Amino acid sequence: PGTARRNVAMGYDNQNVKPDYIATVTHGLLGLSMAQAEAAYAQAIAEAGSPFELHDWTAGDGSHKKGILTHISKKRSEVIRKIEGLKFIPNEQIPDMHAFAGVDNYVSFLTKRSLCYTEIARELNVTKPRGVALLGPPGTGKTEVAKATAKYMGLDLVVFDISSMFNSHVGQSEKNMRKALATIDALHSCVLLVDEIDKAFSGALNANDSGVSSRILGLFLSWMSSR
Repeated sequence: PGTARRNVAMGYDNQNVKPDYIATVTHGLLGLSMAQAEAAYAQAIAEAGSPFELHDWTAGDGSHKKGILTHISKKRSEVIRKIEGLKFIPNEQIPDMHAFAGVDNYVSFLTKRSLCYTEIARELNVTKPRGVALLGPPGTGKTEVAKATAKYMGLDLVVFDISSMFNSHVGQSEKNMRKALATIDALHSCVLLVDEIDKAFSGALNANDSGVSSRILGLFLSWMSSR
């Protein structure tokens, strides 16, 4: 992050750079490697036409112009979607869920739980919620609930399909898993939907796959236990 902030500042050609500008742009680049971040930032400036227009704006002729953050979000989506098993949905692309059945009750639940992430809760050492288990047959709205969560909390949504981690080549499944988890960690803050986890790990301990399923399960549980 420190190097990224310096590079963002350098993109200003030694002009005065406000700390909040650097923090905002750096946060938008989370999840990308340094080379990818530099390329995305440079491309965003070129497409926006100015390093100063962070947000979308309306020109004098009434035309709608996209700001730097919109271009960065698009580039970041493209990069993350190339990671096996990950689907990245920027917060601004998630529709409001007010019409979704039962969403009012769920938002009330989120409102109460979100207090655990405040500075006061941190000072009081309140334990943060670890997540929500969504149970139900296919088509009952589990993904929509995840989208509603991301929208309400102002975060991007990452859908993680663990079943796509498995590969026939020796060691590739574990490599895919580590790469996906490292990418999720690099995003710093997001809503993560682990999709159909029951199917991915059903019978993992008894699978006839030379222990690949149990190792993938172990990696995932170890990762979850530290978060």
